Amino acid sequence: MRTRDFYGWLPFRLKAACERRDVQRLQAHNLELQRQRQAHNRALTQSDATGHDARGEH
Repeated sequence: MRTRDFYGWLPFRLKAACERRDVQRLQAHNLELQRQRQAHNRALTQSDATGHDARGEH
């Protein structure tokens, strides 16, 4: 029996907890991807997190 099949047999509470944990993992993963994209864009534009030029030019 596969693990996913086993989870389908669990009581509703446990299944809901697993689903909630999966949603939280997905949200954390999406947040990490967003942070990576922002860091990449800052590297490309050479700006800091506030959007100001970080090259030392005023």
